[in-house]
Amino acid sequence: MGPGPTNCSPRVMAALGYPLVGPCSSDIRKVMADIRGGLQYVMQTRNEYTMAVSGPGHAAMDCALANVLERGDVFLVTVHGIWGDRASDMAERHGAVAIQLRKELGQVFSLDELETVCMMSHKV
Repeated sequence: MGPGPTNCSPRVMAALGYPLVGPCSSDIRKVMADIRGGLQYVMQTRNEYTMAVSGPGHAAMDCALANVLERGDVFLVTVHGIWGDRASDMAERHGAVAIQLRKELGQVFSLDELETVCMMSHKV
């Protein structure tokens, strides 16, 4: 984005002339049904209430954690940046016990480290 005026391609100008598609239109319902089918396949479910949620990455992460964690569950979080801290916070808000394995940004976790923490936390 820069200061205007900006030259638009004729294709873009033509698209701007089409009617808007409303969120409750039959076209959108078809698209959402296709998305639901894809999500059901990925999640291996036939649940009729499967749906896509429009929102930022935080919304997706919170939705995922809310659907897999229950109060008292132990949740191992690998933290080497802001997203790990946020996942840990979200899990604790949902009542899970978040166990953090931390490294500096750019470092990786070895399988041995993960297995060790899993075995130790399994007794929690």
